[in-house]
Amino acid sequence: MPDSDKLRRVLEAVQRGSPEPQKMKDIAQAAALSANTVGKYVDLAEAKELVHTDRYGSVRRVWLTDAGKRWLGTPGEAKGRGRK
Repeated sequence: MPDSDKLRRVLEAVQRGSPEPQKMKDIAQAAALSANTVGKYVDLAEAKELVHTDRYGSVRRVWLTDAGKRWLGTPGEAKGRGRK
């Protein structure tokens, strides 16, 4: 059974680098998890459409989707509207 704390740590590590894509090794370092564990949780997050991944050569890059931002409770574009 997936650990929601580890999933949150992985997604938060991806979010810290937004809008730039994050490399798996950087996510692992930021989340203080092994590369294998990060791979497992990135696969899970991608299946749930919380992240998008692609490959650039041998490097797997990861972006947080709008659904991933909502899962983390991250305010969207509306943040600060109506305030000066």
